[in-house]
Amino acid sequence: MSSKELMLKQIERWAARRRERPEASMIEVDTMQKEVAKLKKQEDRFARAYAEGLFSVGKLQEYLTPLREKIASLDRNQSEIEEQFILPEWKEV
Repeated sequence: MSSKELMLKQIERWAARRRERPEASMIEVDTMQKEVAKLKKQEDRFARAYAEGLFSVGKLQEYLTPLREKIASLDRNQSEIEEQFILPEWKEV
């Protein structure tokens, strides 16, 4: 077998393994999306409370900073998981 044929066989094995396990990771992505939606609703509630004068802009920032950091972290993790399932095109190989 030539090096090209060996490489193609390896890619096919790798792609087959990737297709076998997507359910668990996609469940993780779904869970992350739900968590992000929940955090964004909480962010909206804080913004409405601030608009109604319930606390200062300093307190608003204190409440929003950790929420936004958590949302950004979840978005990064979700992107990393999704990238694992992007298979290269055969012409890219």
